[in-house]
Formats: sequence, C-alpha cells, structure tokens
Amino acid sequence: MEAITSLSSCGEVREALLKSGFSETTADLFYENEVDGMSILNIKDQDLFLMLPNKIGLVRKLIVMIDERKAQIAALPSPSVVKLESSSSSSLSENEVEQEQVQEQGHAQEHQRHDTAVPNYSDRIQTLLENGRIIEDFDKFIEETAYYVLSHGDITSRRRYAEFGRHMFEQFPCIGFSGQQPWSFFCKKLSQKIRNLRWKRKKGLNGYQDFTSKKTRTELHSTVREIHMTLKQCTKLIADELRKPNVQQNRTLLKHLQKISYKDRRQDIAQAEEGAVQDILKKYPLLSDMEYIHLEFKMLVKVGDPAASWTALLVNLEKAMSMERNNEEGSYVEYEEVHALQLIVQLQSKLKTRSKGKKLPPAISVTDAPAVQLSGDSSNPPRLLVIHHQDPARPLSGFVITDRIYICKENTLLGILYDLLGCYYAWNLSFPVQYQVLGFLQSYLLKDRRKPFFKSSAYIKFQKTFESVCDESSEEYVLTKVG
Repeated sequence: MEAITSLSSCGEVREALLKSGFSETTADLFYENEVDGMSILNIKDQDLFLMLPNKIGLVRKLIVMIDERKAQIAALPSPSVVKLESSSSSSLSENEVEQEQVQEQGHAQEHQRHDTAVPNYSDRIQTLLENGRIIEDFDKFIEETAYYVLSHGDITSRRRYAEFGRHMFEQFPCIGFSGQQPWSFFCKKLSQKIRNLRWKRKKGLNGYQDFTSKKTRTELHSTVREIHMTLKQCTKLIADELRKPNVQQNRTLLKHLQKISYKDRRQDIAQAEEGAVQDILKKYPLLSDMEYIHLEFKMLVKVGDPAASWTALLVNLEKAMSMERNNEEGSYVEYEEVHALQLIVQLQSKLKTRSKGKKLPPAISVTDAPAVQLSGDSSNPPRLLVIHHQDPARPLSGFVITDRIYICKENTLLGILYDLLGCYYAWNLSFPVQYQVLGFLQSYLLKDRRKPFFKSSAYIKFQKTFESVCDESSEEYVLTKVG
C-alpha cells in the first residue's frame, strides 16, 4: 500500500494490493471496479463491507492499511519544497503536464457536449422534480440519471461529476442538500450508482442497456433514510402528503418522516403552551390521526412487554381491592376483558378525589347501549368511552372523546387504554387532578415516572396497599425512562 497515491491508476492500485499480501481475487475485484488511488484513499468503510461481503477480517485489514497510508501521505513535506533529483524525473513531470493538458481539453469538450443536456425522466420523476419533491423517490431519480449518463458517454472524473451536478442543480434546485456544495450529495449518490452499474455489467450480472424509463414505485427508498432533514422540511413533506386522498397517501413515507423528525418535534411541542392542542394539531396534522398518535406514543414510552405488564397489573389490582370472582373453569377466559374492565372502573372509583375546580366527566366511562350518540367536546380533556356489548363474545368498542371523536381500532381493553394515554403523551397534556386513574396506569402499566402528575390522598393511600401486594407476589416494577 506504500506505493499508492491520489494519482495512482487502477492498475497501480491492483499491484500495490498484491504486494501487500492480498489475493489476486481481491486485487482483481478493485481493478475491475475501477478503484484508483483517489478512490481507495477516500473509500468509506461501508463501501468496503459491501464490496467484500462476509469478509470482516479482510475488510478490517484493508481499513487499517488505508488509514496508515493516509497518515503517511499527510506526514510528507509539501511538494513545493521537494527537489527533483534527476533530469528523468523532470522529463516525467513534463509528460504528466502534457497529459493533464490533454485531459483538460477532453474535459472541456465533454463539458460542451453535456452542458445543456438534461436526462429524459419518467413522468413520475419529472413531476416530482417540477414540484420540488424529488426526495420522495430519490433512488429512482439517481437510477434514471445513471442510465442516462452511461448511455451518453459516461463520466470518468471528479471534475465532470461536479460540473454535471452543478448543471443539474441549476435546472432542478430541489436536488440540493446541505454540504460543501448543494449538489455534492447528488454527485456522491450518482457516482455510487454508476460504479454499481459498471460492476454489474463487467461481472455479467446485468447486460449493459441504454436508458429506459422503468415503472416507478411509491415505497420508501433507502436514500430517504440517509438524508438528514430538518423539522421544517419533514413537516412540509408530511403536509403535502396529507393533502392527497387517503387511498393515495404513502403511509410508509409518512411514518418514516414522523420518526426522523421525532426529537425536534418533541422539543418544539414541549415549549408550547399547556393544553394548546389545536395549535399543536394545526402545526403537526399527523398527530390528529390515531394511527400516528399511537406511533408517537410508542416512541415516547419504551415498554418491554405490554401484555405481561397488563396481566401482572390486573392480578395485583384484584388482590389489592380484595375482589371476588367466579373461579369456574373457563369463566375467566370467556369474560377476561369484561373482568378487566370491571377492575379498571373500580380502580377509578377508589381513586376518586374531590376537586374545587370544574367537575369533569369520568376519565373512563362504560355503557352497554347498542347505539350511542357522540359529540366532540373541546372544553374537557380527552376521556374514554367504552361500549360493553351484551354478547360477551363481541369485542369491546372504544372512543376517545376530545374536540372530535377518535375511534379506537383495537378490540382489547389494553389497546383502548393505550389510545387514551397516547393522546395525552402525543399532545403533551398533563392529567387532570380528577383523573387519578390515568396517573396510576402511567406508573404501573407504562412504568413511567418521568411524566409528573398530582397524587391525591386517596391515590397515596391505595398506592401503599397496591405496592405491598406487589412485594408479596415478588413482582418488581422497574420504572423505565421515557425516550
């Protein structure tokens, strides 16, 4: 590796690898993939692992040797103070200068050919470019551009990549991203794709083909995961996607944008005024959909095994409240949800507290009416209405009631309770003093103590009884932090 410099050709890199003890197969791999001195000195670890799959030891050896060579080059004196020792070296330098001039002329001619050229994109890509939303299908955009370049003479120098990237950025500013130059990321992805296509062509994995438009897909592509996007950019893309009809929305894209903007969004919501739900939903409309509320809730609270925590909670609740139930065989299985609902309702009653403020409806209400007329209530905090059907075989139905009605899709009491708690967490709402049952579920179902809430005297009294039961049953409640 000591002979490799940024000016080394692909053949010289191959010879250097052979002299360093690498096999001919490995050396040929780099040669056939057109890895020259500049490329190997700037290659990323991830690219090496992709080139040499399942050869971790070999890749690590390469990484160490490349790092050592880069350190040696950095320690060399500046070329301006190095004296040429022979006329042959001087003659060689003159030849290199002539070659460089020839290359420059070739670059200039190549630049003239491509200066005004713009690839013919498929209808979907062209539409995304015109609307400034190419991020939604960036991989496909790079693929079509790569096929165009390969069918129009290829690009073989970093300078031409920069020129082409700048030209494309001038035509389509939406391809620009933060970096040394707005088009740097585009050039990097294009170079990787072109090398990949060359590699497939030479290995016979895929015959060389001219540019052809392929059928586009609306799924989330890997490039979207690699791009760092600001909260403002994510919010704009989400809003644009939500304007589409529901059946046309790319839900995979929406969920991914929600995840990558999570931290910045939570910081912004934390600074909002307490209870300003409408302002939050206006700014982040995704949080008005129960599907995405649930996803936000899962990112806020890291729960290990919800089903296990739920079962342990019910068992200890029953012991703490000294409830009796029919132990006949099969009765608990058949009425498990009904019995759990009875426990939660009795818990709510036991934790009931008197408040001098506005009287609120119960946090959890139960009805067996087959048809219930519901209306939103923006004056009260979110609450839950559970419909208990007369037929025990039918699953429970639930509705979270706020300024609008949210239908709980889960057919289990645990899922319905998660939806109610999810609204409080996603909208950064504090539990009302009268809703002590929600604070209890936060502590012993979610196992979260980071979200503060007021504890009434009735709560503190029952908490002692409940925790003594937990100690007797050797149940350890490990309280985890919120992500």
